[in-house]
Amino acid sequence: MANTEIQLHIDLGGLPNRMQRVLKATMNFVAIGLNSAPGITTDSFAIPDTPIQHQFDSNNPWTTDQAKQAWRNHIAELQRARGSLLGEDWNTFVVQRGHQFHKRTLPQRLEFLEKNYSFTLDTDLVDQINTINIARNCLSHRGGVITTLDANVEGALQVRWTALVALVISNGKEIEIHPPHFVEAGASLAIGNRRKSKRLAIGQQVDFTSLEFAQMCWTFFLFAQSCAKRLEDYGRQRGVQFGQSAT
Repeated sequence: MANTEIQLHIDLGGLPNRMQRVLKATMNFVAIGLNSAPGITTDSFAIPDTPIQHQFDSNNPWTTDQAKQAWRNHIAELQRARGSLLGEDWNTFVVQRGHQFHKRTLPQRLEFLEKNYSFTLDTDLVDQINTINIARNCLSHRGGVITTLDANVEGALQVRWTALVALVISNGKEIEIHPPHFVEAGASLAIGNRRKSKRLAIGQQVDFTSLEFAQMCWTFFLFAQSCAKRLEDYGRQRGVQFGQSAT
């Protein structure tokens, strides 16, 4: 029986481009608002009072003219929704909530976004990211040894993630394979997302294989894509225009 070798190549370039566009537009809005400049210039894009500034791929520019128009649309949408934009609104939503947000842990930040802005993300991905974050905290603060502080199930930390896997479909059954792999002639090939998990008992060292780490990186990509999509939708509902969407 003939065998066929298959190799898979996945182009992930579209996701970073999309994230860069959305994050650049969002950060520029924050910078413009914090500068409170009467006119918008390239200097208005610098976020004040912080040593951390961001630069993005030049293939995803957001020009000064585009920023001006997007800012006008955003303010017009706020005025239509609220009738007017008051100083106390600005202090509450931009100044105070900004400080409150950055003092929180990752799970608390996600809860904060949902509670204060109805900014909801995929619950399964949030759960997976939170379990990976627990493992990260254990590595950073407890030498990588699981303690009761890390446990999220009885006597252990169960880390969950989503893996991108290759599948062979034969006789109506899907079998997960690890390329390179020889496939029988007549079988179909596909790729798909599959949920994975690993149980680390209290007292056990945090340890992941290179394959598991690569699969977790795919989970981060999915989470970032979900955030970018949600941020685009959230912004458009409030008059923000991001330009042509990346797929």
